[in-house]
Amino acid sequence: MPVQNIDKNSFYLVINSDYKYLGQRLTGLGFKVLFLEANICLAEPVAKHTDMQFITLKGKTFVLPESNSFIEFLINNNLEFTYTSKAYPEYPKDVLCNAKLIGDKLFCNTKTIDKSILAEANIIGLNVIHVNQGYTGCSTLKVNDNSVITSDKSIYEAALKNNVEALLISEGFIKLEGYNHGFIGGCSGNIKNKIIIFSGSLESHPDKNKIREFIKQRNLSIIEFDFELTDIGGIGIIEI
Repeated sequence: MPVQNIDKNSFYLVINSDYKYLGQRLTGLGFKVLFLEANICLAEPVAKHTDMQFITLKGKTFVLPESNSFIEFLINNNLEFTYTSKAYPEYPKDVLCNAKLIGDKLFCNTKTIDKSILAEANIIGLNVIHVNQGYTGCSTLKVNDNSVITSDKSIYEAALKNNVEALLISEGFIKLEGYNHGFIGGCSGNIKNKIIIFSGSLESHPDKNKIREFIKQRNLSIIEFDFELTDIGGIGIIEI
């Protein structure tokens, strides 16, 4: 399926600054890339992960207070943002931003997500759906506003229960430095509900055909690259 046309000047893709080679490939495709630097309050292996440092709800970005270079970017571009509570390296104080917005539904562990994010979700009328997984953002690939891919059973069951289409895939087969394996949300990004970008190739994943077919059935294009599928903390998007 050909890559769909989108206005690539209207947003930045935000990725872990350790993966400059991926950024170069994305830039070569015409995307604007912002490299995310480490948040010193997070554990070293995930300190540069986008899904750990910020989340955007309907135009407002919630960001960890110590994400200095990213905060500077938001200020310089006059983008609205709110600070969360201070993060710490140990779970559950590291997953304050770790949620996934699917249409008007916010999937998260309501016990671990930052209270300011929950408050905003209620103000703007989102349906907050509790799951047991604290790393909801890492564990979930948003395909479109009504479908997800995950290896986490609690997210899969919650999605189906709330009329969101879901594909349950095998756990593992995604590299994550410092851990046994990574997650599908951490190696991907949804771009304007038109393109799914993976930070590597699905070829090494046993469910590669299911994943590709699930995405293509919903009329989204897929971009993969010829290196190992790696959890880099997700590919974030910031509209400017």
